[in-house]
Amino acid sequence: MKKINYKILVAFLLVALFNSCDKKEDNNIALLGKWQIVKQLVNGEEEPLDLYCDTKTGYIEFFEDGTVQDVDYNEDCEEEKSVYEWSLSNSFLTIKLPFNSEIVFLVKILGDTLVLDWEKGIEEGKPYMLDIDDDGEEDDTTVYYKRIKQ
Repeated sequence: MKKINYKILVAFLLVALFNSCDKKEDNNIALLGKWQIVKQLVNGEEEPLDLYCDTKTGYIEFFEDGTVQDVDYNEDCEEEKSVYEWSLSNSFLTIKLPFNSEIVFLVKILGDTLVLDWEKGIEEGKPYMLDIDDDGEEDDTTVYYKRIKQ
C-alpha cells in the first residue's frame, strides 16, 4: 500500500479552502452596486414589468454593510424606498424582509448582468409560494438586471 504524503494533502486542502473563500468574497463584491430591472421571465415566458411611472424605472442597490435598498417609483413618479438585509452563500442570495419573512434567489452575475432565479420564500415563518399568474401553482421566475452604477 502506498504511503500518503499528508503534508501535500494538507497543503492542497488549504489552497482549495482559500480559493473558495476568495471566490465567495468576489461574488459579494460583484453584487455590490445598483442594478436596474430589464426583464422578467415567468415559466419561460417574458412578462411585462410592473412599472408605475412612465419616465423612471426602479432599481436595487446592494451595500457592503449587508443592506439592500429597493427603490421604486409610484404613479406620480415619486421615489419609494425600502431597505432590507441581504446575505450571499454558495450563490444563494437571501433577503430578509419584515415580519419573520425572507426570499431566496439563485444568483448569476454575468459581467454587467445580474440574474436572480426564485428559489423559495418564507412569509411570517411559513413557506410562501410565488404565483405571479394566479393559477394556484408556484411559478418558475427569473429576473434580469443591468448594472447602472458601480
